[in-house]
Amino acid sequence: MKKTTFKMQRLALLLFACGMAPAYAADLPSCAAANYDAARDLFTLNKSNTAISLDHPLKSQIVNQQCLLTVLPVNSPARRDAAAQAGPNRAAGLPARRYVVYLSNGGDGGAGGTQRENGGGGGGAGAVQQRQVVALSPGVYKLTLGAGGPGGNACNGTFGGGPGWSGSPTSIMRVSDGVTVAGAAGADVWARPTRRANDKSAGVLDGHGGTGAAGQASGGAGGSIGPGLQSGAVSGTTDVAGPAGPTGRIVEAGGQPGAGDHPVLGPNIGGGGGGGAGMENGGGGAGETDGRFLDKLAVSGGLGAGGGGGAGFLNQCSAGAPGGNGYIALRGI
Repeated sequence: MKKTTFKMQRLALLLFACGMAPAYAADLPSCAAANYDAARDLFTLNKSNTAISLDHPLKSQIVNQQCLLTVLPVNSPARRDAAAQAGPNRAAGLPARRYVVYLSNGGDGGAGGTQRENGGGGGGAGAVQQRQVVALSPGVYKLTLGAGGPGGNACNGTFGGGPGWSGSPTSIMRVSDGVTVAGAAGADVWARPTRRANDKSAGVLDGHGGTGAAGQASGGAGGSIGPGLQSGAVSGTTDVAGPAGPTGRIVEAGGQPGAGDHPVLGPNIGGGGGGGAGMENGGGGAGETDGRFLDKLAVSGGLGAGGGGGAGFLNQCSAGAPGGNGYIALRGI
């Protein structure tokens, strides 16, 4: 009986080491193969959203990517084999231990420009990075990596440009019991709001920068149409450089302000505001280069950062840029 039990335990460990998981998660890829960024030593999405416009319907924008991460007993043969692998696969088969988890949702998308007095769209807010100590026991974990929020659509006829969408949530969930060990519970089933709901929650389209929870870097306000007010503001305020992103990130340094300011534009152009900082810089707002309207489109945010806002003119405007993707980084302690 004891020998049979031992064989069953050994078989279970072998199946576990191969990354097998319950049926509902079996079709998900390995995080090491699909979502590990070796240059930054973290997990993030392998694609990004594009700016929303009439040619890019919302349904084409990804909400998140999910993958499976195996945590192995420290002294298991499978763990020793995983530790010997090189390249991006070094993220496979993490040992069971305590980790500092650095986790961020996606950054918010910037708003599109308008044809009204406040021509520039506001930049999206950067996401607040969470820092949490978690004990990861042997098992299979599902990582949900939130995508950056899509940018607001450009104006259509006499209508103003739309607001950007919020970034999607990020989490780590233990597959065996469905418990969320870090991040936002329910991130794996979170759905982006409809366009109607998003427009309603955004409030008045007056070019204000996106804001969020305490510690979240705000997006810069869009520039207004009119002499002296044409320049899109940098992240944070309409006058000065915005605040750095919240501290406590992977390298313990705050992110930089969004690069959303532009030279003074023409008298009837409102530049877009810069996105708020996340782990990386916020995206720059739209404007013009060498006097050519909308020659400079809004820029997407870096990891966890907000996207830049679109520019507005009396008869033309551009879309906002999407926020940067979320991420998860694990640092053993």
